[in-house]
Amino acid sequence: MSRTFNLADLFEGAAEALPDQDAVVAGGADTPTRRRTYAALDARAN
Repeated sequence: MSRTFNLADLFEGAAEALPDQDAVVAGGADTPTRRRTYAALDARAN
């Protein structure tokens, strides 16, 4: 039997396993790069 996951389940798993890794990196040539870790995003979500 296969198990299905939703995005929240996958994110929470990554936040647990890799809390200090970058989850989101945004920026471009004309803007500063902004980074958010899984732990930082998880704290905001909860």
